[in-house]
Amino acid sequence: MTIRVKIAERIYPFGITNQEDEEQIRKSALDINQMLSDLKMQYSDKDVQDFLAMIALRAQFKLIKYEAVDLNRIETLNRMNAEIKGFLDTQNL
Repeated sequence: MTIRVKIAERIYPFGITNQEDEEQIRKSALDINQMLSDLKMQYSDKDVQDFLAMIALRAQFKLIKYEAVDLNRIETLNRMNAEIKGFLDTQNL
């Protein structure tokens, strides 16, 4: 299924597979448009392309940051799992 979302006064088609995806895409478009509006108020000498580049950079930064947090959590869980397994092995359970 394809939905249409408006970003920066332009309409874009976006393929989705379920209702949850649609809600997330529509929320993302609203967030982008809000960020555009905020940036327009802050920087009157820039154009939409500059604003979209700033938004893309912010989004990528957040993604990289959260991926690093997730990787650390996975490593911590793997260590804890190994410790638990080692403990259980010593208890002959």
